[in-house]
Amino acid sequence: MSMRLAPLLVLPLLVVGVACGSDNNTPLASGEPSTTTTSSTLSPSSTAVPTEACSTSTIRVQLQAQDGLSEATAAKRQAIFDAAVACDYDALAKLAGRQFNFTFGDTAGGAAAYWQAREAADEPVMKLLVQILNLPHVARDLPDGGAKYVSWPSADQDVRTDADWNALKGVYTDEQVAGFKSSDLYTGYRVGI
Repeated sequence: MSMRLAPLLVLPLLVVGVACGSDNNTPLASGEPSTTTTSSTLSPSSTAVPTEACSTSTIRVQLQAQDGLSEATAAKRQAIFDAAVACDYDALAKLAGRQFNFTFGDTAGGAAAYWQAREAADEPVMKLLVQILNLPHVARDLPDGGAKYVSWPSADQDVRTDADWNALKGVYTDEQVAGFKSSDLYTGYRVGI
């Protein structure tokens, strides 16, 4: 299962993009160790529960403030979060932009259709997206050495600390986190802006 939100959201230039994806073939760009720490606990909020049944319909969650984000990145993060909580697949697809990879598989139908199908198949991609956005982040460079972007979680980098691995607990099982750590490779969901 793989999910990516991009340009305004992820890897394409800092047009702020969202990349939320997972795949064993996901290339890693070089990064710096994370210095930002935040709470990844989902907490009560006044955020509206989505009207349609999806993985966020049973949670109440608030986007936790994080230090070190530019105003544009923080605004894009909030927009992505709000669309994911509302299970507004079309809004998420619009936030992603043109150069966005949401899967390494079949892209027929586009990102919105893909996410909606994953949710219909009981894969909680929207819940994972809001959880990932509340994890610590890390500043990254595109593989070609060009633009910089911010990536969630902080485990999405070449040099990881125990804090980076531990932040994944609660989103992933202890066994999954141990697997990432033992292979020293994070292949889970990620969001890049």
